[in-house]
Amino acid sequence: MEDRAPISAIIVDSSRSLVPAKADDPSLVVFYLQGNAGNPLHRLPVFQALLSNLPSSTSVKIFAAAPRSYWHTPGSPTQEGILSDYTSCLYYSLNRWPDAKVVLYGHSLGGAVSVCLLARLQISSHDNDKYHPPPSSYNHIQGLILENPFASVPGMLQALYPQKWVPYQYLAPFVLDRWDAAAEIILAEASVLARLAPDLLILLSEHDEIVPTQMGEELFDLSLRICDQKANTVGKGPRKVTIPGALHDNAFQKRAWGKEMGCYLSDLVKMK
Repeated sequence: MEDRAPISAIIVDSSRSLVPAKADDPSLVVFYLQGNAGNPLHRLPVFQALLSNLPSSTSVKIFAAAPRSYWHTPGSPTQEGILSDYTSCLYYSLNRWPDAKVVLYGHSLGGAVSVCLLARLQISSHDNDKYHPPPSSYNHIQGLILENPFASVPGMLQALYPQKWVPYQYLAPFVLDRWDAAAEIILAEASVLARLAPDLLILLSEHDEIVPTQMGEELFDLSLRICDQKANTVGKGPRKVTIPGALHDNAFQKRAWGKEMGCYLSDLVKMK
């Protein structure tokens, strides 16, 4: 992908195996954006749970990349760098599987990255070369799932250190990589993010011990503001679901998670 260091990634298909270089054409591609720890291999149980909740007849590929500084991908984990890596990987997915429907699935930090990435994709963009698919291909991006996302890094600082005598919350204005998903939703206009807002599914763990659930609720409330009657939704509009008994990283082990993921992705595949 472009003249840069290679980006480590895995592809998992609906046969529950790692896929070699050549693969068939799926009807659905789940583009996964990870949280701030580990690498895609650590998410294999999540992918297995996701696929097990879809009909066996559905051809699915899960594309999970490790952006710079994660796994074997070199580089510094700046916001601009991580967005660049994920953008390149998304373009790769759109080019490799041009007939598949694509849904972005971001967990934790990956949720904020998903929002910021989609805000960059302008429907009227004129980029079109071997690395940048034409804006018409963005129509294949038809879903967005955010699981335990945070609204911004400054917001996380203030949530984690609310005590006035702790200095960290006062450093929030000086954060360079802000990952301000809330601001991106507020400013969304003529972007893929704005188009997908009505199709948003937010999953929140009832007992999330890391990211306050209020952050996911904030993103949900903001998404409601940019929904309109012309949105091409999967039939239910934006949804917010709390997964009973779940912690930050184990929601995929809960029955409610499987039900919601299965219904959302199955409806998306059926949608014309």
